[in-house]
Amino acid sequence: MQPLPEPRLRRRRGGPRDPVFQHDLPNLTMDDWQVTVSEIDEKPGNVGRPHQHPGFVLVYVLEGAVVTRISGQPERTYSPGEMFYEPPGSTHEVSRKRERHETCEVSGIHLREERRTVG
Repeated sequence: MQPLPEPRLRRRRGGPRDPVFQHDLPNLTMDDWQVTVSEIDEKPGNVGRPHQHPGFVLVYVLEGAVVTRISGQPERTYSPGEMFYEPPGSTHEVSRKRERHETCEVSGIHLREERRTVG
């Protein structure tokens, strides 16, 4: 599997703003697809288990810092205002807070075919 490209992330104060996140998506038709947006509030001490989602996922960090690894790629830490992408068929291998004592809140955007469920 090829390494995932780094998202193009830029921050600027005042005036027009650059996108928070930009990433190429797979070439597919979106007929019979749906989007689900959820907020996940991780309490101190929680650690996620390896998992997969049908379709693809975009995650926006609202609070705290998240350490994640997707399908054998290097671990990366995301802070508030940053996003990461999980491509279809990928495994979210590592999902934890940077600091065990802090809370973390993220918003997950799941895009999938209607007949498939979010894991």
